[in-house]
Amino acid sequence: MRSLHIETTTRCTLVCPACPRTTWKELLKRPVKNIDLDINDLEKFLDCEDGNQIEKIILCGDYGDTLYYPKLFEFIKRFRSRKFKIHTNGSYMKKEWWNKLNDLLEPRDEIIFAIDGLEDTNHLYRKNADWQSTMLGLEICVNGPAKVKWQTIIFSFNQDILEDIKKFAESKGAEFFTLKTHRFGDP
Repeated sequence: MRSLHIETTTRCTLVCPACPRTTWKELLKRPVKNIDLDINDLEKFLDCEDGNQIEKIILCGDYGDTLYYPKLFEFIKRFRSRKFKIHTNGSYMKKEWWNKLNDLLEPRDEIIFAIDGLEDTNHLYRKNADWQSTMLGLEICVNGPAKVKWQTIIFSFNQDILEDIKKFAESKGAEFFTLKTHRFGDP
């Protein structure tokens, strides 16, 4: 399957220690500027033979979370002929917003929630995450058409509770998986 990974925005409400946005803020001693993708520019970029062969768009940011992209719904509508894979921390969106997203998603789409623990541990890396709104989004999405996954990065603080996290994720209706990264000793 031909896919394209796109970072739609540098906007995010979290301050994860190993996130490039957080790292650059510390190095530059100022916040990273909020920049949003111009949909028209992307449409022009994809208006070619190779662009027409893109079957899947992956919305996963290094500098931002696509949920905070102001034109996300317009983006999905405009490129709806393709499958979507959306990665998010899931924080701070309201019920109405999640319902609107669900209305745009299809069974071939995926939404991956990056949750690195349970209520008492997720915030250790996902700094400023809002557990209640993340759970609200997860619960709404599992009742929608898209496939829902729960991604946990393995850290020293959660390595001994991975089975508990998995059971909780599955009890919510999400498929659970883990990632190993260089961040193990963080935060």
